[in-house]
Amino acid sequence: MKLAYPLKIDKETMAYASGVNLGISTKISIEISSMLRGMTLGKAIAKLERVLAMKDAVPYRRFNKDVGHKPGMGPGRYPIKACGEVLKLLLSAKANAIDKGLSEEALYIHHIAANRAAQQYRNGRQSRRKMKRSHLQIVLAEDEKLKKADKKQEKRKTGSEAEGKKTQEEKAVQKTEKKTLQKETVEKRPVEKKPLQPEEKKTEAKLAKKPEGTDRPESKDIKVSKEEKKAPKSPSQK
Repeated sequence: MKLAYPLKIDKETMAYASGVNLGISTKISIEISSMLRGMTLGKAIAKLERVLAMKDAVPYRRFNKDVGHKPGMGPGRYPIKACGEVLKLLLSAKANAIDKGLSEEALYIHHIAANRAAQQYRNGRQSRRKMKRSHLQIVLAEDEKLKKADKKQEKRKTGSEAEGKKTQEEKAVQKTEKKTLQKETVEKRPVEKKPLQPEEKKTEAKLAKKPEGTDRPESKDIKVSKEEKKAPKSPSQK
């Protein structure tokens, strides 16, 4: 079943979704649609999620007979079932908009309307009692101001990313330059002699006092030859 929309829909710049014979009250769906009309898509989804969590109430401005007041506002209630159905339709319209290539952040609810559907009689114990059914229409469109702001943010992001890449490249170049300078300075520096310790000074003084030719210690072969000279020679050696 196709629903006739009360406005001309530009399929290139608009996205829409419709629910037929939804099992929700028409009066409640009218109050929800009047609350969401003109909101941006993100705010509308967040609002419905808060109503489902019973943190925010839906204001009842038209059908508010015998409706209790909620804190910080006038008459209102928490229509969880109806809000769940509206949220499903909003997410469906959002998916259609993304599929068309529309910017998600620039979308707003251009049109939302609830109409009374065919009311059938219930069966069983509740026979002769009519069902609550409604048709719902949602049309999303792009706001030009939000679209321009979104483009500016994208440009800023791209610019910031490019600047970040440049700064990273500059930092890498600076690091390489620092390393090369450190290597050059290390190569140019003269080798500094460490101060001698007292034990090393003593050994140097002893070496300086000894005459030339006495630096090397006597070998074992020389010592053995001296001992052999002292020992008496055998007749075979004679």
